[in-house]
Amino acid sequence: MAMFCVFATVGPANAAQPNVSNGDRTFAEEMAKNNAAEAAAAELAQKLTGRGDIRNIAQDVLDERAATDAQLRAVASQDGLNLSFQPNAAALGNLKELAVLHGVAFDRRFIADAESALENDLSAAAHEARDGVNPGLRYIAVNRRPWLLAQQRLLEQISNGSTIGAGPEAAPLGWHYQPPPSH
Repeated sequence: MAMFCVFATVGPANAAQPNVSNGDRTFAEEMAKNNAAEAAAAELAQKLTGRGDIRNIAQDVLDERAATDAQLRAVASQDGLNLSFQPNAAALGNLKELAVLHGVAFDRRFIADAESALENDLSAAAHEARDGVNPGLRYIAVNRRPWLLAQQRLLEQISNGSTIGAGPEAAPLGWHYQPPPSH
């Protein structure tokens, strides 16, 4: 007589597993890497631009990325995500190219790269907000969108010629990141 044992995992054992889909994981991994690259570019802008408006935008990027990274680290810790908060190889190459530019060439490249990064961030946030499973990551995606849109408008104003090439005396555009209220 043969004995068979069947083990099945149902109910509460599954509830202990993190609520992270493959899409959530990709969103979190890409956001961690992209935030690191965008923060590094903003640090370069703080050092290399002579323009107040670009320095202000760079500071806004640094502030927002720090706040978002703190939220992302909390979600990653809670849900068992192992994230690298380092730029990927392509981003490192772009940063090296950016670091050797000066003056208007630097400003234009920084703005163009920032606009491209914002488009990617907006697309990823919209996808996560719509299709994400993890509530913490969805929260980040939804609450990050207003800042991303405001920053996009500022960058468009600059790239459309309102201040590019105006020199160091160009007036700041006046919008700064405000972190969400603590709960």
